[in-house]
Amino acid sequence: MKKANTSLSKDLDTKRKAYAHAGIQEYWVVDLKNRLVKVFRNPVDGNYIEEITLTDGEISPIAIERNKGFGKEIT
Repeated sequence: MKKANTSLSKDLDTKRKAYAHAGIQEYWVVDLKNRLVKVFRNPVDGNYIEEITLTDGEISPIAIERNKGFGKEIT
């Protein structure tokens, strides 16, 4: 998950493509200004084939176990 404040356009384009190319199965971008979350899933050929936009009333808390291999470093 990526929390975006000033880098939203880069997160939605350059980073999204890099993460998809690296095979990251799910990439989230939190748009603080517009109070929404964009979820990208299922990378194929350097792009995500599924995109979901969640708004303020649709977002529920989730728990993520950090020590279970969640995440991948992209350089």
